Amino acid sequence: SSLSASLRSVLELCTMYLVALDEQFTPQEQDWVDAQFGPDTAEQFIKKMPAMNWESCFGDIYEKLMWLDPGDQSYMNHHAAPLFQNLMESDGLEEIEQDRLDDLMRYIRETLANAKPA
Repeated sequence: SSLSASLRSVLELCTMYLVALDEQFTPQEQDWVDAQFGPDTAEQFIKKMPAMNWESCFGDIYEKLMWLDPGDQSYMNHHAAPLFQNLMESDGLEEIEQDRLDDLMRYIRETLANAKPA
């Protein structure tokens, strides 16, 4: 609730990407999303995900990362990985899910490392 709108937006997009990986948005994941982002957020995800253009997802994440202020970029570098790890473990973690999470976090870190200060 104390997150900036731009930080919340990129966190939600990354979360949707992660829960869509196994094509199952489990009740445990839905509960986690609602606990982190507020009641009914999981329902909003369910409505948005079928219309998502997954091919452009990383480009969309890139764009959102570029708009973050330095404090929010720091949050993504230092707090997003444990947050997303907790999500992925909420319904049991498969190796492929861990690999995709690691790839996402590597992408986020590399993107932010190459970002020009505002």
